[in-house]
Amino acid sequence: MPPFDRETALKNAEKAIKLGKIDAAIAEYAKVVEAQPRDWNTANALGDLYVRAKQVDKGVQQYTRIAENLAEQGFYPKAAALFKKILKIKPEDEYSMMQSGDLAAKSGKFVDAKQYYNQVMERRKKRGDKKGATEIAIRLGTLDPEDFEARMGAARLAVENADTLTALREYKDVAARLEKLEKYDDALVPLKAAYELDSSDTKLRSRLFSAFLGTDPAEARRLARGADELKQLADAFEKAGRHDAALEVLGEISAADPANLEIKANLAQAHIARGELDKAKAFLSAETAGDNPTLWMMLAEIELRANRLTEGKSAVLQAIKLDRTQTQQAVVLGCKLAEVDSEAAYQPIDAVADTALAESDFAAAAVALQEFTSRAPAHLVALMRLVEICLDGGLESAMYEAQAQLAEAYLAGGRAVEARIISEDLVAREPWNKANLDRFRRALVALGENDPDAIIADRLSGESPFLATEKMDLNEGISFEAPATEIAAPPITEAAPADGIEIDLDALS
Repeated sequence: MPPFDRETALKNAEKAIKLGKIDAAIAEYAKVVEAQPRDWNTANALGDLYVRAKQVDKGVQQYTRIAENLAEQGFYPKAAALFKKILKIKPEDEYSMMQSGDLAAKSGKFVDAKQYYNQVMERRKKRGDKKGATEIAIRLGTLDPEDFEARMGAARLAVENADTLTALREYKDVAARLEKLEKYDDALVPLKAAYELDSSDTKLRSRLFSAFLGTDPAEARRLARGADELKQLADAFEKAGRHDAALEVLGEISAADPANLEIKANLAQAHIARGELDKAKAFLSAETAGDNPTLWMMLAEIELRANRLTEGKSAVLQAIKLDRTQTQQAVVLGCKLAEVDSEAAYQPIDAVADTALAESDFAAAAVALQEFTSRAPAHLVALMRLVEICLDGGLESAMYEAQAQLAEAYLAGGRAVEARIISEDLVAREPWNKANLDRFRRALVALGENDPDAIIADRLSGESPFLATEKMDLNEGISFEAPATEIAAPPITEAAPADGIEIDLDALS
């Protein structure tokens, strides 16, 4: 079969037109278009001939095919001109109206687009096509990307019209644009509406969760998934002052992930702060503390507040063993507990002292006890240990201060004898110290002495010296060394019986 001769066909068509043979011209142009469908000029000429021959529908068909192809290639003005041409010859052509509106919208000519869409909508309303009219109303609403109110209205109409895809597209895009403008509260409305339409969209859920997190944690809780989001939710509740809700969420995390020590520690700490020791204990134990010194210190506080003193001290020792810097935390814990229970408070201080003394660090042990006794000045055991440590470590200045505290504690506890002994010792060392003299006087009064000032004056005069400064050597001349040789025991002799008493020596032997 010979190849198609385009030039000959076009010449034949032109000749036919000059002779007024329109059908012959149409036939020749049709051959060209059939052989070369993308020959738009010829297709347009063919459309014109169809219209002149009163075959309007065939002409419109050619114009439409050309316009659609041009629009696909982005030649919007040329495509729009062809659809406008169609509307001149066929004003009721709804498809051309719609295409004209779409092309105007793509070109940013929103006013022209609205005119075309409104024409279509009115036509559909007149013929009772409610659904069709709604579709146009949706298009009108979505026309301007920045008209958020109109787009939201269009999305709602789309939902009513069972057009979920359009509604979701509008809700999501409006939300994204509002978020870009940092209008997060406004963005919540379309995000929530979109999620109600499609709760399976994980990205949408995540966006909505993040949006609610800072504004309404209760709503965010409904959307939270996984430990990370629950942790964020707990933090949000805490920032909002909703501590109970935060604890509930942390409890959910712990239940879902029992191995999460961080969450257990947070829960335990929160319950401790609220005085809920039983609840705190449920999240922390020796097993869960493992090799974490911080958790051991928390466990110590739980045990001590529950009056389990031995367990509490052991936990403190374990924390210090794992990390020596925990000694400071132990002292802090002891000082904090001193406000509510001095015996429980003493245990971490005692543990610090034990640890320091094991390394002969008398100063560190003394400092810990001084911190504690400044807050628990009547704790006799702590004060006695402080005096003992200062004495053993040669910390004289600290020892005198500790003795003074101990004497005051004895006086406050009604133990005047002990108070007198210590007070007298302090006066002996520093007789010029008024505080020492006053303490000595109070001790004497407490013992019922009739004239304490006379006793004090007597001691200060030197005539009746203090025990602490007594210089008399009562051991003078006595040797405590073993004798060089043993002294033989004297022989046993029979003693003469006492008058009137007979003793049978044989019976005794």
